[in-house]
Amino acid sequence: NPFEQAERELAEFRRINNDKVNYLFTQFELKKQADQYKRTKIHKTGSLDTLRLHAYKYEEDLFKSISTVADAKNHALLFIIDWSGSMSSSMAGTIEQLISLTLFCRKAQIPFEVYSLTTGTTHFKAFEEKPGNLKYSQNFKMRCYLSSRMNQNQYYAACVNLFALMPKGVYQGGAVGDSLIGCTPLDEAVTTAIDL
Repeated sequence: NPFEQAERELAEFRRINNDKVNYLFTQFELKKQADQYKRTKIHKTGSLDTLRLHAYKYEEDLFKSISTVADAKNHALLFIIDWSGSMSSSMAGTIEQLISLTLFCRKAQIPFEVYSLTTGTTHFKAFEEKPGNLKYSQNFKMRCYLSSRMNQNQYYAACVNLFALMPKGVYQGGAVGDSLIGCTPLDEAVTTAIDL
């Protein structure tokens, strides 16, 4: 069964890349803390700090102060993957990188969405047409492959489906009947990304 093979390959991929995901998470947390420290503001309250009164001859600052930190949680990631024919030789690496980045996003609790863009007319068996999918003229399509809104089981199943597209690590369309065809509708994708 190709999906069982994809599950085994995904498990091995996650085991191998776990350290990389943890490193990304650690670096992100360090940068977040540094940014938070930079945005910390100290204000004087106007009330005397009675514990400092004894040093009035040496210090000018005898007032209590408070620190306020502005909220920093205002980020999210939108991945738009070129799913056209020109990507065929790079698709396996792109899928692996994508899964690594979304694993990091899940660990850091960063909201994310992953969309593909193409003008291909192939019928996707694993990623079927649904009412939430977007359609423009000239067969332009964007499909949502991964999302932070997915629960753990849905996310895992979507990753298995992506791995099924590249048996033995080489993109071939896999067992799900996907193929890279069409062109790269970048203008339509940029326009759509504004609403996304």
